[in-house]
Amino acid sequence: MSNRLAALSERLGLSDEESLAIFKLDALAAIGADYGHRPEIDILDGMTADATERAGAGALASWVRSTVEAPTPLELLERGEFAAFEDALERWLRDSGLPTRLVRLDGTVATTAGWPRDDDSAAT
Repeated sequence: MSNRLAALSERLGLSDEESLAIFKLDALAAIGADYGHRPEIDILDGMTADATERAGAGALASWVRSTVEAPTPLELLERGEFAAFEDALERWLRDSGLPTRLVRLDGTVATTAGWPRDDDSAAT
């Protein structure tokens, strides 16, 4: 797998088979980083990198398979419900009290737990 997809998969604790199925890729496309038609890979990579930095290694992999939420975050990924996954990730980070800035698939920015909002600096 390409470095970006491999890093995302590792942070989420996904097997190669799960990653290929979730993002509807074949092995050659994954190895060659031929997934320009799947922008959610780059977006989720950025979101999960920041979340992992704040929550610690292994935290997302545990969360993604948690049964606290129905459906689980893994089930959302498997269904291709990436916006719902983003919502669940934002909720988890907020509930965990971790300050984070997330750029969503639609380009909007969400902040949690006291992260300075972009428009806060303009107000001063």
